Amino acid sequence: MTYYRVLRYEEFSLDIWNKSQELFSFLGFDLSDASRKFLTDHTQKEKYKAKPEVWNTFRNPKDTPFHWMQSLTFDQILKVQKDCHRVLELWGYQVINTKEDLKSVDNPLLKFKLNYSIIYI
Repeated sequence: MTYYRVLRYEEFSLDIWNKSQELFSFLGFDLSDASRKFLTDHTQKEKYKAKPEVWNTFRNPKDTPFHWMQSLTFDQILKVQKDCHRVLELWGYQVINTKEDLKSVDNPLLKFKLNYSIIYI
Protein backbone atom coordinates (compact mmCIF):
# COMPACT_ATOMS: atom_id res chain seq x y z
CA MET A 1 0.00 0.00 0.00
CA THR A 2 1.34 3.46 -0.89
CA TYR A 3 1.09 6.03 1.89
CA TYR A 4 2.53 9.02 0.08
CA ARG A 5 2.17 10.61 -3.32
CA VAL A 6 4.81 12.88 -4.81
CA LEU A 7 3.33 15.64 -6.93
CA ARG A 8 5.63 18.40 -8.04
CA TYR A 9 3.98 21.77 -8.55
CA GLU A 10 5.17 21.97 -12.16
CA GLU A 11 3.71 18.57 -13.05
CA PHE A 12 0.41 19.57 -11.53
CA SER A 13 0.37 22.91 -13.35
CA LEU A 14 1.13 21.37 -16.73
CA ASP A 15 -1.58 18.69 -16.45
CA ILE A 16 -4.01 20.05 -13.89
CA TRP A 17 -7.03 17.94 -14.88
CA ASN A 18 -5.32 14.54 -14.94
CA LYS A 19 -3.20 15.28 -11.89
CA SER A 20 -6.28 16.46 -9.96
CA GLN A 21 -8.05 13.22 -10.85
CA GLU A 22 -5.00 11.17 -9.82
CA LEU A 23 -4.71 13.02 -6.53
CA PHE A 24 -8.39 12.69 -5.67
CA SER A 25 -8.27 8.98 -6.56
CA PHE A 26 -5.17 8.49 -4.40
CA LEU A 27 -7.05 10.07 -1.50
CA GLY A 28 -10.08 7.87 -2.15
CA PHE A 29 -12.36 10.63 -3.47
CA ASP A 30 -14.12 11.34 -6.72
CA LEU A 31 -13.38 14.63 -8.44
CA SER A 32 -16.66 16.36 -7.65
CA ASP A 33 -18.55 18.80 -9.85
CA ALA A 34 -17.76 21.53 -7.32
CA SER A 35 -14.03 20.76 -7.58
CA ARG A 36 -14.21 20.75 -11.39
CA LYS A 37 -15.98 24.11 -11.31
CA PHE A 38 -13.37 25.54 -8.95
CA LEU A 39 -10.55 24.38 -11.24
CA THR A 40 -12.30 25.76 -14.31
CA ASP A 41 -13.09 29.08 -12.65
CA HIS A 42 -9.52 29.52 -11.42
CA THR A 43 -7.53 28.29 -14.40
CA GLN A 44 -9.31 29.41 -17.55
CA LYS A 45 -8.66 33.03 -18.36
CA GLU A 46 -12.07 33.59 -19.91
CA LYS A 47 -13.72 32.37 -16.69
CA TYR A 48 -12.04 34.68 -14.18
CA LYS A 49 -12.22 38.43 -13.99
CA ALA A 50 -9.45 39.03 -11.47
CA LYS A 51 -6.01 39.90 -12.76
CA PRO A 52 -3.55 37.10 -11.95
CA GLU A 53 -1.56 38.39 -8.99
CA VAL A 54 0.77 36.74 -6.51
CA TRP A 55 -1.88 36.76 -3.78
CA ASN A 56 -4.79 35.23 -5.68
CA THR A 57 -5.47 31.82 -7.18
CA PHE A 58 -6.75 32.95 -10.56
CA ARG A 59 -4.15 32.17 -13.24
CA ASN A 60 -3.31 30.06 -16.23
CA PRO A 61 -1.48 27.16 -14.58
CA LYS A 62 0.70 26.51 -17.62
CA ASP A 63 2.15 30.04 -17.48
CA THR A 64 3.31 30.04 -13.87
CA PRO A 65 5.61 27.10 -13.07
CA PHE A 66 8.59 28.26 -15.10
CA HIS A 67 8.10 32.01 -14.83
CA TRP A 68 11.21 32.17 -12.67
CA MET A 69 13.31 31.38 -15.74
CA GLN A 70 12.43 34.80 -17.15
CA SER A 71 12.10 36.80 -13.92
CA LEU A 72 15.32 35.79 -12.13
CA THR A 73 18.77 36.76 -13.28
CA PHE A 74 21.23 34.03 -14.17
CA ASP A 75 23.24 34.85 -11.01
CA GLN A 76 20.10 34.52 -8.87
CA ILE A 77 19.37 31.12 -10.42
CA LEU A 78 22.93 29.96 -9.70
CA LYS A 79 22.61 31.09 -6.07
CA VAL A 80 19.31 29.25 -5.59
CA GLN A 81 20.79 26.11 -7.15
CA LYS A 82 23.87 26.37 -4.92
CA ASP A 83 21.80 26.85 -1.77
CA CYS A 84 19.22 24.19 -2.70
CA HIS A 85 21.28 21.66 -4.66
CA ARG A 86 20.38 18.68 -2.45
CA VAL A 87 16.66 19.38 -2.70
CA LEU A 88 16.82 19.99 -6.45
CA GLU A 89 18.68 16.71 -6.91
CA LEU A 90 16.30 14.82 -4.62
CA TRP A 91 13.17 16.04 -6.41
CA GLY A 92 14.56 15.65 -9.91
CA TYR A 93 15.22 19.12 -11.23
CA GLN A 94 17.67 19.75 -14.02
CA VAL A 95 20.48 22.11 -13.07
CA ILE A 96 20.95 25.22 -15.19
CA ASN A 97 24.72 25.54 -15.69
CA THR A 98 25.01 28.14 -18.43
CA LYS A 99 23.05 31.02 -19.87
CA GLU A 100 22.58 28.83 -22.93
CA ASP A 101 20.93 26.17 -20.73
CA LEU A 102 18.55 28.83 -19.50
CA LYS A 103 17.56 29.65 -23.08
CA SER A 104 17.30 26.03 -24.28
CA VAL A 105 15.61 24.35 -21.31
CA ASP A 106 11.87 24.95 -21.40
CA ASN A 107 11.05 22.44 -18.66
CA PRO A 108 13.73 21.71 -16.03
CA LEU A 109 11.93 18.67 -14.63
CA LEU A 110 13.71 15.38 -14.97
CA LYS A 111 11.92 12.07 -14.64
CA PHE A 112 11.31 11.70 -10.94
CA LYS A 113 12.65 8.80 -8.95
CA LEU A 114 12.97 9.17 -5.20
CA ASN A 115 16.61 8.59 -4.30
CA TYR A 116 16.69 7.52 -0.67
CA SER A 117 20.49 7.67 -0.47
CA ILE A 118 20.28 11.45 -0.91
CA ILE A 119 17.83 11.76 1.98
CA TYR A 120 20.10 10.15 4.55
CA ILE A 121 23.42 11.73 3.60
